Amino acid sequence: MSNLDQVKEKPIKVELGGKERTIKYDLNALSILEEEVGSIEKLDEYIYGENGISIKAIRKVLWAGLIHENEDLTEKEVGSWFDLKSLDLISNIIKHALGQSLPEKEESEGEDGEKKDNQTQE
Repeated sequence: MSNLDQVKEKPIKVELGGKERTIKYDLNALSILEEEVGSIEKLDEYIYGENGISIKAIRKVLWAGLIHENEDLTEKEVGSWFDLKSLDLISNIIKHALGQSLPEKEESEGEDGEKKDNQTQE
């Protein structure tokens, strides 16, 4: 389990749907994503799967970061704010916002001597 005292909750302001919005991955947003993905550590795999960027995942992750502003916001509404041309931009914004919020990964050495990333464990 991630070290919750390291969650930073740093909001990112962006213009979406013709309005300035704040993407914030607080504990509520992270809880929604954990329920969807199974583990916050699997978010990269969820968003950038074997077949490239998942549009469904981008929409879900973006929505989770925005619902703190409006609990009635729907995923479909969020999906209407961007198109395929802006998918890479939205993906980078999400990556940046998550990077500002999640605990930093620690590198540890595996049994074979290779370094591997691990989330801080309690």
